[in-house]
Amino acid sequence: MILDGRLPQGYVVVCTSSGDSHSFLVRRLGPSVECPECGRTALSPDLLQAYYERDSRLELSSAPPVRRHRPRGEDELRAAAE
Repeated sequence: MILDGRLPQGYVVVCTSSGDSHSFLVRRLGPSVECPECGRTALSPDLLQAYYERDSRLELSSAPPVRRHRPRGEDELRAAAE
């Protein structure tokens, strides 16, 4: 089970039990979440931790690459000033 996102109506949870994938809405997170279709349960803190870990990895991977500039030599600085 994974927490997929937050909507104004509640949390979207995706359950992937027995090769089948289905989603459902949870109004509020209690101590645990139970899938209404298959009965599988998961602890809410575990779902939240996995969600934020996945979210932070996505932010890091989507950041623009950092360009490193090599320091200019004295000749390049003189040429740029002229």
